[in-house]
Amino acid sequence: MPDRKTMDFFIRLSIITGMVIMGLIGVYTHQSLYGDGSNWLFESLRHDGFVCWEPQRVLGVWVRTLPLLTAMKFGVVDINRLIFFFDLGVITIPIFCWILALANQFKTDWFWVLVLAFSFVFFNSGFFSLGEYNLCYSLVALCFSILLKRDHISLEWLVILLVSSIILIRSYETMAFLGPLLIFIAMRRKASNHLNQNQGYVFERTTLYLVSIFLLFGIATAVWFVCFPRDVNNLNSAKKFSNLLENWQFLFSSLIVVLTLISSFIKLEKVRQLIGLGIGLLTLLFVLFPSLWALPKHHYETRAFSGGVLFILLGSTYLSKSPKRKLDFKMSAVFLFVSLMIPFVNHNLRFAKWARAFELQVNTRKGLINWDDFVKTASEQDPSGQTWYYYYGGYFTNLTLSLVLRNSPDGGIILSGREYVGWTPFNPLKENPTYPSKFIKTKYLYSRNP
Repeated sequence: MPDRKTMDFFIRLSIITGMVIMGLIGVYTHQSLYGDGSNWLFESLRHDGFVCWEPQRVLGVWVRTLPLLTAMKFGVVDINRLIFFFDLGVITIPIFCWILALANQFKTDWFWVLVLAFSFVFFNSGFFSLGEYNLCYSLVALCFSILLKRDHISLEWLVILLVSSIILIRSYETMAFLGPLLIFIAMRRKASNHLNQNQGYVFERTTLYLVSIFLLFGIATAVWFVCFPRDVNNLNSAKKFSNLLENWQFLFSSLIVVLTLISSFIKLEKVRQLIGLGIGLLTLLFVLFPSLWALPKHHYETRAFSGGVLFILLGSTYLSKSPKRKLDFKMSAVFLFVSLMIPFVNHNLRFAKWARAFELQVNTRKGLINWDDFVKTASEQDPSGQTWYYYYGGYFTNLTLSLVLRNSPDGGIILSGREYVGWTPFNPLKENPTYPSKFIKTKYLYSRNP
């Protein structure tokens, strides 16, 4: 029977393996096309290059679209292949940054703090994979992990830290409060005795100064665009607290984090065991009742609040950590990771099934297709879909997803739902936009040609 140390190593490795699997599932199901993803991809094709409507996030947008832009630069014109490169940037880069953060603290207690942070942030707001906040939060976690290294930071990690801080200059508005946390940690590290007394750490101290300066620029950018937003409605929706009251998954996750933090301050072992038992029971109830799981739209609605919880979790654990106090977050981190991964994978698989039906409709029908008619027709093949097909579409993104998934300009266009009132990329009654003729799509993305 393996000893405790071997078992701990296996569990840590399993967590990272699970994250890799999540990335592979996202690429396989083309999760990047959910929400605004199809619109961003279509505009990139139509302009044959980089597009960005949010100047305060331009560096984050550039990083996430780098694989797509590189493929286009090297002459890839098959749209299905370009969607694959789009997936790589939007889905795998943030997950890769989280994995780097965990790998850097693989043997320490901070590993479990970061797993808890990943589980909360990614599984509560990551299904909307196009959101720039996904990259922002992963880079914040990566910087946090590097700054907490016990000994001196090696050259390669300093380079990663420096590059990450540069990207965070223009990544997402939550840097308004996440940036000060990182600067505080960097300056405390710089002021530590082992850095000031050793002349060999001059490069590290210089890097910490540069990182702090870049983060200050990031804070200034974030604060400016919060005070003077490009889209006031978008800002108001991000801070709409009422969205949380109907999101049981977010409330469950928040409760687990709060109980874990409270438990870490309690010295009585029996009380800690009772809290652990409560966390276990809550997790079991959450898994057994799918009605508590978040809907896809909730992932976008909680984008800013997830950043707030990330700030509280990382900040409180950093300030309370001491050589005599051990951060025992392992059980809570594993429970939250496993329990939230189940609904996340469920949404991935359902989205792929929905998108397959969507693609079939726009390639076998012509003209404008009513949204409710699409759901009704698709549900004839899968009656259960009638209850959840509405989760993944019905907005303006129906229009651009139709353009991306159809194999010819003569294919159909599925309209937005009747309930949707808002901006649309074009008027389907008057326009039928397309991308440059050099881009081609002759095969189905989600299934074989019928």
